[in-house]
Amino acid sequence: MAKACFTIRVDVGAEPERVHGLLSDLHALRVLHPLIEEVQDLEPDPEHPEAHRYRVIDRIPMGPIRLRAAYTATLWAVSPKEVRGTAEQFPRIRLDTTYHISKTKSGTQLNETVHLTAPRPLCSWVRRHAEAAHRAMLDRLKTHLESTTGVTSELG
Repeated sequence: MAKACFTIRVDVGAEPERVHGLLSDLHALRVLHPLIEEVQDLEPDPEHPEAHRYRVIDRIPMGPIRLRAAYTATLWAVSPKEVRGTAEQFPRIRLDTTYHISKTKSGTQLNETVHLTAPRPLCSWVRRHAEAAHRAMLDRLKTHLESTTGVTSELG
């Protein structure tokens, strides 16, 4: 198994509560995430009853075709300033995500850190695709929230 990590920072011209609300709901994020095709609710994990569990279907680009891949994802709002998530997919691919949300003069600073584990031959491919998908999702989150509030971030 191999490990990798990436961090993405986005400044959003919207209140932290709105950013937190979107990040805490995978159904809302589905329309912003470029790979997610479908989200289904699952029963809570007894070890983390406060977390929301989902079965997710992605369309993963593999050259000219897109393969369907199902996995289990969990999101939980740890505090008003932090949301955590996990995604576990065959073959032993795991992403652990932490979103840190901070209020700024012009809205919100959002920092996402993703730690991933994958079989060595897949690790760099998974990292590349995960980082691109998460960057696109956060850029879309920024655009969506700023267009619905009429505020434009001076930082972003």
